[in-house]
Order: sequence, then C-alpha cells, then structure tokens
Amino acid sequence: MPPEHILPVLYDLTLTLGNETRTKPLLTRFLQRLLYHTSFPAGVFFFTPQGDPAEDGTVEARIGAVVGDYELIEQAGQSLRLPAALLRGDIAKEEHADALLDALNSKRYSAFLRLPVPGAGVILLLAQVMPETELPLVHMFQPVLARLGIAFRLCQESERRTTELLNVSRNLEAQRQLMASVYDSLHAAVMITDEMGNIIATNPAFTQITGYTHDEVAGRNPRLLSSGRHGPEFYRVMWGDIGAHGHWQGEIWNRRKGGEVYPEWLSITRAHDESNGVTHYVAIFSDISDQKAAQEKIEYMAHYDHLTGLPNRLLLQDRFERALAYARRQNEQVALLFLDLDNFKYINDVFGHATGDQVLCLATRRLQDWLRVTDVLSRHGGDEFVVLLTGIKETGAVALAAEKIVQLLREPFEIDGRQFHVSASLGVSIYPQDGNDFDSLLRQADMAMYHAKSAGRNMFHFYTESMNQLMSERIDLEQRLRDALEAGEFILHFQPQVEFASGRIKGVEALLRWPGSGLSPARFIPVAEESGLIIPLGNWVLHEACKAAQRWRAAGHDGITIAVNLTAVQLRRGDMVRSVREALAASGLPSAALELELTESMLIDDVENTLAVVGELEALGVYLSLDDFGTGYSNLSYLKRLRVDKLKIDQSFVRNVGTDGEAAAIVRAMVEMGRSLGLEIVAEGVETDAQASFLDGLNCHV
Repeated sequence: MPPEHILPVLYDLTLTLGNETRTKPLLTRFLQRLLYHTSFPAGVFFFTPQGDPAEDGTVEARIGAVVGDYELIEQAGQSLRLPAALLRGDIAKEEHADALLDALNSKRYSAFLRLPVPGAGVILLLAQVMPETELPLVHMFQPVLARLGIAFRLCQESERRTTELLNVSRNLEAQRQLMASVYDSLHAAVMITDEMGNIIATNPAFTQITGYTHDEVAGRNPRLLSSGRHGPEFYRVMWGDIGAHGHWQGEIWNRRKGGEVYPEWLSITRAHDESNGVTHYVAIFSDISDQKAAQEKIEYMAHYDHLTGLPNRLLLQDRFERALAYARRQNEQVALLFLDLDNFKYINDVFGHATGDQVLCLATRRLQDWLRVTDVLSRHGGDEFVVLLTGIKETGAVALAAEKIVQLLREPFEIDGRQFHVSASLGVSIYPQDGNDFDSLLRQADMAMYHAKSAGRNMFHFYTESMNQLMSERIDLEQRLRDALEAGEFILHFQPQVEFASGRIKGVEALLRWPGSGLSPARFIPVAEESGLIIPLGNWVLHEACKAAQRWRAAGHDGITIAVNLTAVQLRRGDMVRSVREALAASGLPSAALELELTESMLIDDVENTLAVVGELEALGVYLSLDDFGTGYSNLSYLKRLRVDKLKIDQSFVRNVGTDGEAAAIVRAMVEMGRSLGLEIVAEGVETDAQASFLDGLNCHV
C-alpha cells in the first residue's frame, strides 16, 4: 500500500463504521474491508475475554466474526483458550502464533498481525507469510479501531434497545414513552411505522435531520421525505429485499422540510409478532453530507491540481479518451501541446515560491481565457502544462493555436507592481498521424517540446520521427557515458598556455577526451550535463588535473598552473566549493595554482546563485578566468561582479585577425577593455605567426 493511499483507506474504513447498525454485520464488513486493504487472506475477531487467566496463562475467548476462511467461519460463536497476553497485552509475541494456530486447528497460516479494538476485543489478521509493507499498520489503524470500538458498543446498545422496544407492551402510548427515553440521546434518526407504512414514532434526531416535528409526520407515509431522485425501480428493489430478508440498508437521497436534498445512510428492519406477522417497520438513518463532502474532496484532490484548479494528468487522460472516441467517429484530429515555461526556475529561485505560484496562476488564467470550452488545459506539476485541442479539421489550425499560446505567454506578468517575463517552449503531437493512444502522444509532445527548448526556447516544434531517433541515440549515449565513467575510459589532454616572447609555458588547460568512442567533447559533454553525469565526471577531471599539476610542480615546474573548465550544471547542482577544496587537499596543489574557467552562459539562468558560488571559490584563493569571452551573454555589469582574474578571447575571433578587419577590431576592443579592468588577457587558438604578431602588438603576450 503506497503512502499516498492511506487517506482513502482510512476514509473507506471509517465510512464502513457508519454504514452498519448491528454488531455482526459491522464486524464482518469491517474485516472484509480491512483484508482488502492489507492483503491478509483471513481475519478473526475475538470478543474481550471475561474473568482471570488460568494457571497456564490462558483465557477463554469467543469468536465474534471470521472472514476469508470457510473452515474458520464454522467456528464463529465458539470459544477457544488462548494466551491472555495475546488478547489483553500490549505486545503479541511470536510464540503466541503457535498457540493461536493450534487453537484454531489450522495449518494454513504461520503469521499474524494483532489489532486491538478498545472496549470490544481484538482482531487477528492471519497469513502464510507476513505481507511486506513499510507502513506502521498497527499505529496507522489505531484511530479507526478506536472508532470501531465505539461503533461496536453503539450497535450493541442499539440492538439491545431495539429488542426491548419490540418486546414491550403493544400499548402505543407506552411504546412512545419508552422510545423517547431510549432514543433521546441517539445521534441517528429513528422512524417507526405501522404495518401499513404510516409513521407512528420518531426520535429527536429525526427532527434535527429532517426539520419535521413528530406531530407534522405522525400518521403520514415516509414518502413525504422523498427527494424525487430515485425512480420506481429503486424502491421496488428496496422493498423486495425487505420482503425477502426482513432488512435493507443503503444510501438514499431525501428532502428536508425546507426543501434541501441531502444524502443519508438508511437501514430498514421489519418487525413481526410471534406468528410472524408484520407489526412495524423500523428505519434508522443518519445524515452523511459530511462524509459525501469529504469523499468529493478526495475525488477532487485525485483529479485536479491544488494550485491552479486545472485537471491533472489522470483527468486529462480521461478527457483525451473521450475526445479520441469522438474524433474517430467524426474523422477529426486531436492534438496534445506539451508546454514548459522558460525562465520560470529563475523567478522561483530569486523571487520565491509565492511569486512563482502567482506566475503559474496568471499563466493559467491567460490560457483559459483564450482556449475554447471544448479544449482542456492541464497542469502536470512544476511549470509544465498540457493543452488538449479537439475538433481539429486540419493541421494548420494546430500551428495557429501553438503560435498564439507562445505569443500569449511572451507578454509580461505584472505582480505587485513588478513585471515578470517568461516565455514558453511547446511540443506538438497530433492524432492520428503521430499515434493513437494517450501515452504515446504525450511522450512525443514532450519530446518535441524538448527540441523546441534546445533550439532556443520561446517557440513550438511539431513531433517528427527523427526526434524519436535522436532521443533514442541520446539515451544510448547517456548509458555509454555511465559505463565509461564506471570503467575509467576517460583521459585528460593538456593544452599549453605559451608566453609569446619567451616561449615559456605559463600554464596548461585540462581537456577531457574519450578514446575509442569516436565522439568529440562537443557531442558527449552536453549529454553529460543534461543527465547530471557531469557532476561525477567533472569531479574526476578536477581531481586528475590537480594531481597532474602537482606532479609537474614536484618535478621542478614550480610556476605552472592548471586550468579546468566548469559548467553551469556543476555550479547549480554540485557542491562545487567542497569539490575544489577536496581536490586541492587530496593532491597537495596550492590553491593559487588552480585556475577555474567560467563561461558567460552560466549567468543566464541563475545569476545570484552563480555569483554566490563564484564568491566562495574566490575565497579559496583559486584563480578565476572567463572563457570564450564574446560568444555568450556579454553583460559587462555581470563581468564586473564575477571578479575574474583572466579574460580568454574565443578562438573564433582570433582565427581571422590577420584577414578580417572587423575581427581584428573586436579583438583589439576586448584586449583594451580587459586591460582597463585589470585582467590578464589570453588569446585562444593561436596557430600562425601572423596571429601571434598581431596579438603581441596589442601587448597580449599569452
């Protein structure tokens, strides 16, 4: 039983207690539901034994009810001698199982679970092997068992009083006086009719529930309470059961005096005299409006998102199946649009979850205002939504709808005087061309959304079969990465940083390679980032690079430094500061000899967190550089806040400085800007004398 099912289970068991008015049906029905929810095959209820234990520590206990074992059912009502500790103690020991099974004369079971029922007895659930569960069943069921004890005593009292009532004098006035004294304290309503069905007695709870006083209903037929919701067939079956079995119980809708229709749990019993002639009908009922409301709330929670009130995945699937059936009959199309809000994580992290929730609700309202009543908007958790479009005649209409949604969510949301900008990445799949079942179409729409986000966000993509191939290749590559990391297949190459004038190697940059894979880092590193494998892989690179640098320093190259590239994923998801500290400690490398290379793109998604981590790294004494400068965000205010020590000009600019005037001007501006900020300048990818000469003329010597 998963933890999320506990509440419905407790509700079902509690509702069972309110549905029975006699002890044996109460116990039997409760055992049936208990076995259903716990997977035990059989259960026995023993009444609380009376008297002191015998010298051997046993007491005589009577079986009150049995469910799940026909042989044991035959022993119902019999008394057995069992260990007193099993029935009265707080703890049931394992050795009690042998005594219990010997007394039951059954070889089917070897395990049991003891559930004490306060004031009534004890329930023993029997099994061949104890069902596996992580839930504390005894503790979990204590409140329900306490309610069972109360219901049991109420049923005993009700049966006793009903028996007394039907055995008293036939004098009508005496019956009414006795009934008033017996039933004044009952919370359940009681209504007694004569053999013709005319009301002759009611209790105060009847007036509280229906609004009618006794004088207003005396001599009248109970049909005055009818709500009109039940047809003739319902009452034919009900009176057929009463005629055949002398009893009926079930849920029924009646009407109060004020006109309000309400649900009640009704039990009707036929009373007869010594000659078996019908003398009265006794109806006992209770208002179950609260239970119904609780049930409806549980149903709502199971099918709707609590924040936005939108259907969840379960309800969306139900609506999809209906739309699909209709589309097949009408030869129409159905589309699923998988929607993910761009930039939502940044808003949630920086401005708090309350602001994030407001953005989700405003986005929901904006989409609902535009969608048709036949369409369905669903939230799948986080910032993911799914739109079900129905009644589609041509694919072009889906493209127009997707474009409109992108436009709607591109507009800013205003919260407390501040504007928040998000956008949306959408993936689209359509029945019948992309699939004919919910799970396939949803998966394909999700895949298309992923491609829209990878292509730059703020757009929509239709699903294509090539996406499925790409996703399969990505999944395969991720598994290969996991295997390679475990097998130690990765190696490091080292690229020198050379001073032009002297030719001296000032430092090296660690470059990750995967021999034998046929893949470049540009192919496998993005997959490592998306899957989270970059965390252990990056830690390995960091430790190996530090150890290599320390070996070189020990060999006499004291001034050499080692540069290691970091990714945005490492800063966001890994404990980067601790990893650096541990790598330095394990290798013995001085912190000043380690250079960590950052990129401008790290600042796009989570500026504040990135800056905070960079500040902690700086406090460790490591050297910080900004890699691939000019290819990313290029926000100078963020560059200032990063407090890096070195600026690395991307090789795409350096490559053409000898032939392209614009490239030369850009590099010159970068060098001047970096020098004005007091940064060391490094040019990447210098391969020709012309390039080196140009950079040397700018006083960029590395």
